[in-house]
Amino acid sequence: MTNCSNNQDELFRKRPAAVQLFSDYRQDSHPKSRRCDIDLLRFVAVTAVVLFHFEAPGFSGGFLGVDMFFVISGYLITSHIRSEIRNERFKLSSFFLKRIRRLYPALLFTLFATAVVVLFVFPPNLISDFALSLIFSSVYLSNIHFWSGADYFDFESIYKPLLHTWSLSVEEQFYLIWPLFLMLISLRLHARAIVLVGLLSLGLGLVPAFSSSTTFFQFPFRIYEFSIGALLTSAALSSRLVHYRAFVLPVSFLLVGVSLFFSSELDPNPSWGTLAVCLGTAGIISASHPLLQKDTIITAPMLRIGLISYSIYLAHWPLVVVYKTYFPGDISAIGILALILATVIIAEFMYRCIEQPASRISLETGSKALVGMVAGLFIFGLAFQFTHQRIYSTIHHNRGLVAEILDKIPARRDVVQIAESEISQISWPDYNGEKKNILILGDSHAYDVFAALRYSLSPKKYNLTLLSGNSACDPLSSGSINISLDALYENHTNPEATAQKCLDFHQSFLDHVTAQNPDFIVFSEAWRKVSLEFLQATIEELQSVTNAEIVVLGRVPQWVGTPETVFRDFNSVEQLNDSAWSLRHPYFDGIDERLQEIAQETGVTFVLKREVVCPNFKCAVIVGNDLLYSDSQHFSPAGMKYYGERLRDHPSMRSIIEP
Repeated sequence: MTNCSNNQDELFRKRPAAVQLFSDYRQDSHPKSRRCDIDLLRFVAVTAVVLFHFEAPGFSGGFLGVDMFFVISGYLITSHIRSEIRNERFKLSSFFLKRIRRLYPALLFTLFATAVVVLFVFPPNLISDFALSLIFSSVYLSNIHFWSGADYFDFESIYKPLLHTWSLSVEEQFYLIWPLFLMLISLRLHARAIVLVGLLSLGLGLVPAFSSSTTFFQFPFRIYEFSIGALLTSAALSSRLVHYRAFVLPVSFLLVGVSLFFSSELDPNPSWGTLAVCLGTAGIISASHPLLQKDTIITAPMLRIGLISYSIYLAHWPLVVVYKTYFPGDISAIGILALILATVIIAEFMYRCIEQPASRISLETGSKALVGMVAGLFIFGLAFQFTHQRIYSTIHHNRGLVAEILDKIPARRDVVQIAESEISQISWPDYNGEKKNILILGDSHAYDVFAALRYSLSPKKYNLTLLSGNSACDPLSSGSINISLDALYENHTNPEATAQKCLDFHQSFLDHVTAQNPDFIVFSEAWRKVSLEFLQATIEELQSVTNAEIVVLGRVPQWVGTPETVFRDFNSVEQLNDSAWSLRHPYFDGIDERLQEIAQETGVTFVLKREVVCPNFKCAVIVGNDLLYSDSQHFSPAGMKYYGERLRDHPSMRSIIEP
């Protein structure tokens, strides 16, 4: 058993060949400049993140590994800056050049390699989205980019190969601001100032006015995590924690373990999980326990993973995206193992061939090259933005009809604009009879039906209104919900669906409905099993306050991935439509049966959307040259028009609504 800083070569020479891959842990780094305990923390952090993204069971809070990295960075960067300031050696230019030398080369390789891969595996609309994220990632602003698109209609995260760079952007923003902050304040006041900004950041994250996506992606709401690490540079605090490390260390391990294994990705920031993992990480760093400073044959692989953790983090998420593109659905055990192996191999290559050579660039003679690397990466992002369509057409010049149709799918965020424009141009015959009011209730699926019926029903005969809260709240009255709103929205996948944001909607639900004086009420919702149980009570309350005919629509068939990825290998439209039903997501099986039971028990009309989209289990996904879905579960404008006519003509709808 050997200390990390001493006599490494002799120990490594005695190791068996099976662990030789890890034997250059200290040979590849500066023996006296690295701490084993921090590299072990890096190992835990990156392993947690990777296994979480690889869908390994048991790592529900693995995403908090990112928060561990923030604490580590806060400690190391603050320690370095304070030491340099104390010795009157600190220069902003040198600090920034070191950060560029450390971070940019591996990032450049990752962005370039990912750009090449997506040209071969992604359809045009996903490449366009990637191209924009590439520009923002190249200048460490991807957290702002992904925050601005963090809404229900955005692409699913699994088709964002650079989504993981949001945390790198947050770190880089910390590197830009933190040195200036520390330089402006006297050394003896650093600890107080760090506590103050940390508490302000933490308090800011608790303000209800900020959305969960804002507190997740934006740097000001993450400062408290860096501050927790930065506080460890206070000599008074550090010595006190070391004195009690026999108590601090086990408690810290417990905090980290509980948060990584029991947190949920739907928890807000800050949450008990983020605070626990940050305090636990800080406790382990502060303890600096001798047992964690030992480099043994058991810890060597962990230390190696910690050493190459940056490259592992960069490589793992694009690999998941490529894997999911070809194998939609849950990742199998074999898939997890394959992804782990591929990630480690690529990261090892990046560390040896990119990170290490770059670390030897002289700051004096190589400063222009480093600055040029930054500019070059941004120029590459711009060039890709303006040329990717031409490059894609050159690579995929001879594609089949199905592929060509899939290539033309509009982005979901453009669907509403296209649909509204087309609907406004429809000419309807005159009608002098009484106009009926149709109220559509639900989420984004309610908008699909709202638009579909406006394509197929004359506005001169029917006044259609959409009531969907913030497009995330369940269409339920507060009196029908017999659990807390926190429990109702605990596992909701939309970050905008929270108890706080939906409280007013539920409390005023009946008032909003009756204010519309509806003749018909139509429920169209991506029903979750937890909210489905309160629909019957909501319908009964509606029946007590209105005489409107109530229609409950079943759930739309949802595919296991986006159409561009799920249907990419079909050679003919007929083959695709015949096979589509087998590619639906199995999670939602059984929901239609429960909806039908509720409709029967309350005496309302039930319409099975599956009979509209997939009659006799043969789906209409492509009709003519039009794709009728815009993503895994929403209609395209062509789909709204086509399914709207089918919905209008469905026997159950025709019995209550005349065209």
